Amino acid sequence: MDTAEYYLNVDYKEPPRPQTFRERRRERRRTRKNDLKKDITAIKEWIYHKAFRFFSKFAKHEGNIILFSSGSRAEIGGNEEFIYKRMIERGLDKQYKFRFDFKANINEARSMFKKFRFYYYLATSDIILLDDYYPEIYKFDYAKDVKVLQVWHACGAFKTLGFERVGKPGEPPFNTRVHKCYTHVPVSSEHSAKHHAEGFAIDERKFYPVGIPRTDIFFDEEYKAAVREKDYDEFPACRSAKKVYLYAPTFRGNNVTNAWFPFDKFDLDRWGEFLEKEDSVLIIKLHPFVKKRVEIPERYRDRILDATDYREVNDILFIVDVLITDYSSIIYEMSLLGKPMLFFAFDRRHYESTRDFYEPYEQLVPGRIVSDFDELLEAMEKEDYDFHKMDAFVKKNFKYTDGKSTDRVIDQLIIGGQAGVKG
Repeated sequence: MDTAEYYLNVDYKEPPRPQTFRERRRERRRTRKNDLKKDITAIKEWIYHKAFRFFSKFAKHEGNIILFSSGSRAEIGGNEEFIYKRMIERGLDKQYKFRFDFKANINEARSMFKKFRFYYYLATSDIILLDDYYPEIYKFDYAKDVKVLQVWHACGAFKTLGFERVGKPGEPPFNTRVHKCYTHVPVSSEHSAKHHAEGFAIDERKFYPVGIPRTDIFFDEEYKAAVREKDYDEFPACRSAKKVYLYAPTFRGNNVTNAWFPFDKFDLDRWGEFLEKEDSVLIIKLHPFVKKRVEIPERYRDRILDATDYREVNDILFIVDVLITDYSSIIYEMSLLGKPMLFFAFDRRHYESTRDFYEPYEQLVPGRIVSDFDELLEAMEKEDYDFHKMDAFVKKNFKYTDGKSTDRVIDQLIIGGQAGVKG
């Protein structure tokens, strides 16, 4: 670790004792049962593939059926919601037929009926929208005139992903089908297109720098005012605070199954003392992958607020004065508000060696980097943010800053454009 701490992970496996006759019988039964489950799963997958091909054979692709889908949301949200609502506002529901299929996470089991319905939707829809990694989407080959839009949940090119992680934990197999079916991917800039094309290992011409739909809210004054009121109702201590800080770090680990966060790296008692002295408030919003809750001292619960259950972190930004993060892509949304940031990167070297960034970290982030908690408190007290980096960061990462990204996605990628051809 960067802080000269050294961790030992010691495993001890006790030598197995000889199995009894009864234990050997149980082991054989368990093995047969597991083999049977694998065979049943394989048969089901074969049936589903056959069903997809059958549905595809009789599909009439007339270009007007849109499927909104996600394997990480129980209901429509994020970029997909912005696109759907804007299409309704523009009366495009008279021209297009909308379908919806969502589940809370990729490990959630479906009933057989819902699975057949989902594959029917995939086989017969003309435009498929998804907003995140979704294994079931990648199993099939779609008709050439079908558009598959990945309206990615993150904004900008920050941490490496996919094939840019080769040689590091979580790297994909060389022959993976993941991401290969996309025909259109809206991004915020040419800079982002270049890096995501490498990460997904698909043609750069499939990336369109038209903007990210959910960033339109940062240019909508009426929306911002309404959300601020909603946020103040949710976090009333922020209404009268002199300054509101948001601590929104990313998770450690490779994915949702092993995500964690080193809570010992910050001292909530010292943070509480600072906030009392400054008459300020701190909102903590951990990554959704991190299941452990932050333990806020009773004395400071009016100063330190847990926003774990608040889904849309972007909405919180409208009442925040300073963002504190590390390697989270929330920095792109915050930059559109022109507000200062601090980068509490206590394990930067370790993170670089296991995950890494598209560019050197110190050249990438639009604010001051601090490496320990003392340095963080000092920067907060002195308001030392290195704010001069902000303008160049925005120009580099956003081709458009006009609040019309949703309309460009609809006009250029959904209504117009051909699959695989730059619009």
